[in-house]
Amino acid sequence: KLQDQPAGKVLMRISRHRTPAGLRRKVDSRQSITVRRGAMRIQIESVDTSLEDASGRLVRYRHTEWQKGGERVVVEAGKAGDQMITIRGPEIARVAFEPKAHEPQLPYRHLFAAVMPRAGEVRRFRTYTSQTGGYTDNRLEVLAVDEQAGTIEARHTTKALPGVTVRVVLDRQYMPVTMETGTGTLVFRFEQSGEEPAGQQETEAPDLGPMLRIPVDAPLGDRDAIASARYRIFGLPAHVEKDWLTGPGQRVVEQPAAGVFVIESRRQPPPRRVNFPIPIKAPVLTPYLETTATAQADDPGIRALAKKITAGSGDMWTAARRLRRWVTDEIENDMGMAFAAASEVLDKRKGDCSEQAVLLATLARAAGIPARCVVGLVYHDGAFARHMWTEVWAGDWRALDAAMGTDLVGPAWLRIGDYSLRMTDDTRSGMGGLTAFVSDIAIEVLEVEPAP
Repeated sequence: KLQDQPAGKVLMRISRHRTPAGLRRKVDSRQSITVRRGAMRIQIESVDTSLEDASGRLVRYRHTEWQKGGERVVVEAGKAGDQMITIRGPEIARVAFEPKAHEPQLPYRHLFAAVMPRAGEVRRFRTYTSQTGGYTDNRLEVLAVDEQAGTIEARHTTKALPGVTVRVVLDRQYMPVTMETGTGTLVFRFEQSGEEPAGQQETEAPDLGPMLRIPVDAPLGDRDAIASARYRIFGLPAHVEKDWLTGPGQRVVEQPAAGVFVIESRRQPPPRRVNFPIPIKAPVLTPYLETTATAQADDPGIRALAKKITAGSGDMWTAARRLRRWVTDEIENDMGMAFAAASEVLDKRKGDCSEQAVLLATLARAAGIPARCVVGLVYHDGAFARHMWTEVWAGDWRALDAAMGTDLVGPAWLRIGDYSLRMTDDTRSGMGGLTAFVSDIAIEVLEVEPAP
């Protein structure tokens, strides 16, 4: 359930197999979730398979995810010698194999012996995560034990999902009976069923639309007519740092408490001229030119299109704005997509703010312009809405918004974090930024200065 409304199902199968290499335990999980954005329905499917050896070590893992009618994202991982290797499209991550780490789907059975634990006990353990292609720390705290019912209630947190807490009830075999995951405004609850649930009705899918808007105490007026503004943001997770909220035209003035920031944002003057094209060799910028599974900047079709759009551009900023205008003009705003790769967006010629931000960043990289995506908020129709746009390097970092159709990203946009689109991103650019994005945010408008 999502927000206490039926949203889908997870079907898990656990099996054991004798192989030439010995006994293997296999966990298969298929998940289907359906949500709405107004009248648009979004159905997301995923399949996960874990394979453990006789000692309980994770030796193979596969994750496949797709939206109904869309391209599939596949992550493959496996033990090779003393390494764990993860492959997602053109991206490869190699880390030292950790024999004591557990598989991520059902790790609880490894944590306790045959004796039931006591309330207050804490278990720390490591699991593999396909999000970064490595291992991550976990903590499980036993909250209550009901020996008569044979259940354990516990709180589970993991560094792979900062700001997220999972409350789980386990049975005698340490299998989840219920799980509730809180990520700010979103609350997922999984309830064990002995049989496969019936299919969803059309009216059952929860609507994400109201969750994406954040009302403010004072209207801002025309967002393109603001010279500067100050805001106080409440409710961000404690792991969010000041530099996450620092970017083109935006800085943190004060952080009075964890998760609370006073932000000042100003409209930027035109950038200095930087010739285009120009070789980019600075180590701090080269990661933002990389090809990834989401941003296929080396795709021949994408490179040819980027070259055509930017032909004749005399400087970096002009080239970037031409790319932004092309995405705005050619990609239809469509709220029915979840998060698609650039090649799929280009093929279907539609997508919401996230798809358009990814496509613009990919085209920029294909043209030789460093680019990244930004998660944050934008003022629209009397409230702030969760949003995604693009930043490009044109002598310094500059923001462009393809979905809103503007190069004048200013004080009506609030940056929360950036996303380089790489599998091995750190907390700021990976899941940490995304959990901050969906946190239970409130905004107080402190000051607004209109443009002359």
